[in-house]
Amino acid sequence: MATLSGPLALHLLNVGQGEAILIDLPDGSFMLLDGGPNADATVIVDAIAERLQANRRFRLAGISQWDADHIRGIPRILRQFRPEEFRYPGVDLQLLEEVAQREANEELSALTMEVRASIEALPETAQQTFVAHSVLNDLGGVDVHVLAPSPSVTAQIRHDLSRSGGAGGALLKRFRNRTSVALWMRFAGRILFLAGEAEAEQYRGMEEYFLRNHGALLPHRNNHAADWIKLSHHGADENNPDDLFKLFGAPSFVGASSSGGGYNHPHPAALKRLHFDHGGSAMCTGLGKGCHALLTAKNKRKSPLDPARPDLWAKNISGHTNPHRDCYGHITVTVTPDGNCSTSTTEVQKACPYGGPATGKLRW
Repeated sequence: MATLSGPLALHLLNVGQGEAILIDLPDGSFMLLDGGPNADATVIVDAIAERLQANRRFRLAGISQWDADHIRGIPRILRQFRPEEFRYPGVDLQLLEEVAQREANEELSALTMEVRASIEALPETAQQTFVAHSVLNDLGGVDVHVLAPSPSVTAQIRHDLSRSGGAGGALLKRFRNRTSVALWMRFAGRILFLAGEAEAEQYRGMEEYFLRNHGALLPHRNNHAADWIKLSHHGADENNPDDLFKLFGAPSFVGASSSGGGYNHPHPAALKRLHFDHGGSAMCTGLGKGCHALLTAKNKRKSPLDPARPDLWAKNISGHTNPHRDCYGHITVTVTPDGNCSTSTTEVQKACPYGGPATGKLRW
């Protein structure tokens, strides 16, 4: 049984267009989910090295999905550090290579082989997968349940592969999203939900599975709702529907997003649902094009864009240049052993139109 002496702290690192989440566990160990978009992974490597110098256990590292902006830093991290356990989405790696080749994605094919070699260099006992219906044990006193990917995902992708007529990107996109990892985490009565890159139709299945298999853990039906949600696919519109917030959002929840860079993520339509429709507060590492357009119009005193009606204007910003601007920078959510939640950030956003705090700090 882990000896608990500290808080749970989840750090959504500001790594640019991509994702990396560092999690400090209550027993002093730590874990990493995703390696960001850069091969040198400097921000992540520095954070890991600092913890190891303090003699803390690198309990687990993992990949939440097979996209380059999540995995480019993984080979260096695995070469330089040796986590006790490494987990990747529960799908045959050879199948991923087949999909990348079919889609003529040479970069992903080469990167996948490099990541695979890094994984296979670890002790065999350290190589594990994320798959729904499983529970991660011995994670510093935190309950962690894997809600996706489905155990049947390999068969689904093989079926799609057999029917696909060739390249075009659609098959690879489906593969990435359907095999992405969704995690439900609970500590001190507080719940954090990491939605991975889940697609809109997956959330009801996740909730049904969780209640069917783990309902005995919950005092009442809605107690699986999360105080903090990491939005799916950098806050993309189609990946963050009403169902996500209805099924997994607690009252006054915080929704956080990493940056989608040159894509219009986080999308104002997703942030509108989060804040105006479901009462959440948005906090993102970087500005999407939509929020950049809102702030630019306000600063230049142009005709105001209504953040509650992005359907009237968001379609017109797709051609805008990626702003590459920080919003809240690194975002940390902390849960103390007595159940208090708070956020802190490295940047402030005084004009967030979607409920984000002006100071970057929230307590609830």
